[in-house]
Amino acid sequence: MLEMKTMRNYFYIIFLFLGFTSCNDGDIIINNFEFEDSALKSCGKAGKSKVLYKINNDNVFETISLKITNPGFSEVEGVLTASTEEIRISLPASNSTSDAKLVYRTYDGEVPLVYFCQDIPPSSPKVNEEFLSVGGTVVIKTAENFEGITDRDSDGVPDVDEKPGDTDGDGILDILDVDDDGDNVLTRTERATAHNDPVNVDGERDTDEDGKPNYLDPDDDGDGVPTKFEVTLDLQLPTQNFNEANVALYLDRFSTNSFTEVTEILENTVRYKYRSIITIEDLQLQNQNGTGEEISFDVYELGEFTSGLVDKTITPTTTSTTSN
Repeated sequence: MLEMKTMRNYFYIIFLFLGFTSCNDGDIIINNFEFEDSALKSCGKAGKSKVLYKINNDNVFETISLKITNPGFSEVEGVLTASTEEIRISLPASNSTSDAKLVYRTYDGEVPLVYFCQDIPPSSPKVNEEFLSVGGTVVIKTAENFEGITDRDSDGVPDVDEKPGDTDGDGILDILDVDDDGDNVLTRTERATAHNDPVNVDGERDTDEDGKPNYLDPDDDGDGVPTKFEVTLDLQLPTQNFNEANVALYLDRFSTNSFTEVTEILENTVRYKYRSIITIEDLQLQNQNGTGEEISFDVYELGEFTSGLVDKTITPTTTSTTSN
């Protein structure tokens, strides 16, 4: 049965190809929907509605676009979804008013790259042929993608140089932790040299010269008082307490101030990208020229979409063990 269905699909594709390679008003040649560039582009729409599309102006003027709405989609432009849960959306048999539809078109001229990103579609180029979906299921599988991101937590330590593991034991790996030692001073702040503090052999700031760089040391000045108790928090941003010489108390080993235990922690926001693979199962398309001609695919690979940078907040799974 599967073999017969597959043969039928090949027949439909060959029939469509032969029909379009014959002379017509636009002398259009279809390449079986095989767009050379597998990367999809996107236009953000209101709410949770997205348009994913491909444009081909190489010999054939054609587009394929998918308009879909789903509560799991991101409202951020340039981001499809930040969820790694599989999303399945049905393409209804009637597409007149549906918010889920696939459209394949050929045109009589070059298609502008902003064609799908305008509120009112341009009158030119003219659409020669149009096929609309009349059945199928869109399947979206998404995974985290760090391509091109060399410092995910923006702490100034490249991912390749981050210490393996979880220094402060808060359940967030150092590679994704904005405060590696859990002392409520950002790693990037602790790495900045100030007050002529000593540095270790790696050139990292090490105020108490105990061999641990400050950004991995829960007591930077070695005075027995955890750094976390020598700074205050203001709207999740560390505000340093200073001595008379304008030196931060967490870097002053001779401070005699009394301190109160701190339970607050910095918000841990890191940068992510997401790559979504979009396929359509049991896709059925119908020619809108009135002939009722249909083509179908068991599985059609629409392509992949990579989001722009997304800020993601990671919540600690355990209490930090190095600063209490």
